[in-house]
Amino acid sequence: MRYSVSVRDTVVTGKKRDIYWLKPYDHLLIALSMTDHIEDTLPAGSNQSVTISARILGELASSANPLGVSEIARRLGESKARVFRHLATMKQCGLVSQENAGDAYQLGWNIYRLGVAAANQFGLTRVAQRHMTKLRDNTQETIALAIPASGDALVVGSVAGALFVVMFTLTQNRWKIDDVLGVWPLHGLCGTWGGIAAGIFGSQALGGLGGVSLSAQLLGTAMGVLWAVIAGFAVYGLIKSVTSLRLTQEEEFEGADLSLHRIGATPDREVNW
Repeated sequence: MRYSVSVRDTVVTGKKRDIYWLKPYDHLLIALSMTDHIEDTLPAGSNQSVTISARILGELASSANPLGVSEIARRLGESKARVFRHLATMKQCGLVSQENAGDAYQLGWNIYRLGVAAANQFGLTRVAQRHMTKLRDNTQETIALAIPASGDALVVGSVAGALFVVMFTLTQNRWKIDDVLGVWPLHGLCGTWGGIAAGIFGSQALGGLGGVSLSAQLLGTAMGVLWAVIAGFAVYGLIKSVTSLRLTQEEEFEGADLSLHRIGATPDREVNW
């Protein structure tokens, strides 16, 4: 796990935002490069000076090489005098820079500082903070966030995928257990593997950030499995003492999806289409 967070008082969820996968400097460059049509979306009465400054920064961000005043003015359709005034002001603010007086302009050091600040502001844990708190309050559980990277995700996913296919096929075809949705092999076995895998790939020895123990993950996973087994036998034992757990032969032939839920699993058997 290249990124790992485990918290008790704060719960982390994975709200997806593309910005998570960009480097800090790239965040601002992408935002600046999207200013080509900024005037089309501006409300009436917007500050034109700020607009032009943003467009200049956008041109510098999208260019592989520094740009001179004449080139920037040509791209923006503005006068060279106006562009020069804005460049002079932004140079004083450190937003643009020149190697030497009279040279072409490029993005300044303060742009990088702004990019780093933006990355911190939209960091994964900070963005997810309100969702973390809400989920913690709703579940009253400790939530751990771990994002596998590189080969870790491939190994975890490959093992889980193979485990599900093998055990689902075995459950349905050999053991004749009517688990249509594959709840036991998917949530049970693959979930167990996920708990163990967090302890394996979260270790620093395998490139993780540490803070996770394989023995603790094994113990916690074993306790979860034990609880599921005990609770399962207790609940289904109670149901069996009141009514029958097994379907009739006719219902078994039709399958639980049709006989109990009235939901067809195969379209060709739907007569009401």
